[in-house]
Amino acid sequence: WGAIYFPEVWREFRVYQNARLNDVEGLKLQNITVPGSRSNRWKHSWKRFFIELAYLRGYVMLYPNYKDSISFSTNHAEIGVHNHLREGKRRDVFQLPLMKEDTLLEGLPNGRLPDFKDLPTMDLWGKVTSTKELIERGRELHLKISVCPPTGLDKLTYDPQDLLCVDEEVFRIKMEKLSESEIEPVQENTEMNELLVEEENPTKQPVIENDNKIIHSDNQVDEIIHSDNQVDEIILSDDKKNNIILSDDNKNNIILSDDKKNNIIHSDDKKNNIIHSDDKKNNIILSDDKENMHAFFL
Repeated sequence: WGAIYFPEVWREFRVYQNARLNDVEGLKLQNITVPGSRSNRWKHSWKRFFIELAYLRGYVMLYPNYKDSISFSTNHAEIGVHNHLREGKRRDVFQLPLMKEDTLLEGLPNGRLPDFKDLPTMDLWGKVTSTKELIERGRELHLKISVCPPTGLDKLTYDPQDLLCVDEEVFRIKMEKLSESEIEPVQENTEMNELLVEEENPTKQPVIENDNKIIHSDNQVDEIIHSDNQVDEIILSDDKKNNIILSDDNKNNIILSDDKKNNIIHSDDKKNNIIHSDDKKNNIILSDDKENMHAFFL
């Protein structure tokens, strides 16, 4: 806590974190696991991705080690997810003594910061190792999770793109699976919609016996009154008016007074389309083999 990050490293981390979050919540093209690290199980912590980047790059942080554990900052240790108030439990374990006086240089060996190469280096598990070993570990994992090769040992780009390269074949397979998963629900919905159409339209359509009569399933007969403009008006007993328009292309429009419009279009291929104005469209297609196909759109 209380760490200070160099701008170029922090910018690299932010780009890396955004890319990893998009992948974890999306296609999951990369499986980046730091060997033996508990951070692999942290699903909601930014430190998981920071540890990944630090391990892959072999980055290290400079920690102060003053006498009596004097520190520049300490944990707030407020009661919450990680800190619980329990009877008899000490709370001062998180409260390290802070440096209250300007003893930064006085506390260093010989009053100066040792050379970087002379400082002891420890890995994530507190074991003393070398910076060269840390870099080699990161490059080994790099070769497993990315198809782009690592940069030279003496070159720092602060660009995480070489860590995020995915094999094209892996990407293609993922996209195919994603496409299949999107198609299957559509097919299921189509089948369900067909059932809904049958349930919502249980009554039979009226049958036109000849040019002058329409016979309903309940044996009700509606007389057709012809007029010069090829408009035939049908008055039902329930005061609903239906207009049938006869034209050269054999199109008949039936308009119901309850704002439901049904268009019956007769053509050579025997297709009949019935369209309701309440945004529910039912297509009835009659083919030569007498098969009926119903489609219901929500």
